[in-house]
Amino acid sequence: MTTKVKRMRIWKVIASCVVAALFAGGVHLYFNTNAFGEGSFCGGALSADSAATAFARPGRLSEREGPRATGSGELDFDCIVESSSMLPSRDEQLHVQGTSEAAEFPFTEGRWPKPEEMAFFSQGATGAVSGDHGWVMLPESCWDGEPRIVEGRMPGGVDNPLALSRILVEAANRSVRAAGCAQSDQSAPTELAPIPKERKTDKARQCGVDGFLYRGPDTDVSEVAHEPGAGSGTWACTVRLKNRSAPSVERSGYLTYSVTRDPLIIAGIKKSADYSTSSPIPGWPVTGVDGRHIVANCGGTQTYFAMALGSQYLKTMESAGRVKDHVLFRDFVESVGKQFGCTGVAPAR
Repeated sequence: MTTKVKRMRIWKVIASCVVAALFAGGVHLYFNTNAFGEGSFCGGALSADSAATAFARPGRLSEREGPRATGSGELDFDCIVESSSMLPSRDEQLHVQGTSEAAEFPFTEGRWPKPEEMAFFSQGATGAVSGDHGWVMLPESCWDGEPRIVEGRMPGGVDNPLALSRILVEAANRSVRAAGCAQSDQSAPTELAPIPKERKTDKARQCGVDGFLYRGPDTDVSEVAHEPGAGSGTWACTVRLKNRSAPSVERSGYLTYSVTRDPLIIAGIKKSADYSTSSPIPGWPVTGVDGRHIVANCGGTQTYFAMALGSQYLKTMESAGRVKDHVLFRDFVESVGKQFGCTGVAPAR
């Protein structure tokens, strides 16, 4: 065999290897990354680069309509972005939608995480994220009645809550720009407080607040609470009785206390059909919805106080010696209010 023939065979082998490598690389890029894929999703509200940061591993991104998709405008959308790969890993989903909600939604049960299970933004946009869910509120100029939000949910759990917060702020800004309903973008948070963990309640310092006494059934008690003064203008705490309640009853808890000074949330509450400028509690210089949902002027800052009765509390309503909810609410406003510079809301006893 001549040297020339040997060289030709070597070059053929090299060429075959190069072609095989290029083919394998192309297959990898196509099936395991989003190279050459769609540049945006959800009608342009979400960039592909941003969506990719939600997922733990690289993958091919695709989208499909969510169950509430109507296509009625730039602020109304519902889509599910999926990340898939031929590599050994589970497919992941990011469900994003633009919708409207009652203003008090951050502090209600139902499809939303409980407020103490969310990290509220301490700067920039109004929003919060939990272990699998998040939301950002749009500027008031974009509302048509109820506040408008962009909501995101990851059924498999959030690997990076800060990344999810940035994704939702970007989606909010892009949808607002498309609708032309606000002049400037909202900014995403640069850091988030840790999502609180359950702990045993100190009955002399309920929810970690000095002077906030626990007054309820004589049993072991736990709580999940934001740390007072942790930076966000929103604080929440749920107290639970450890009395072998059914799981759904225990999750609902005994009482959930919430406070916010976020001006956008309070603006929404004041637009509620149930809100009144008359005091819902005789003798208290406040406005609000009812005797457990009020807005007080605390040193010039509008501050919202809410107390939700959990299933565990409702099951004690016929019990002898039960502390009335209006007494518990007063304790809450007097004790927790001090953390927010709020004194003198309730008249002297």
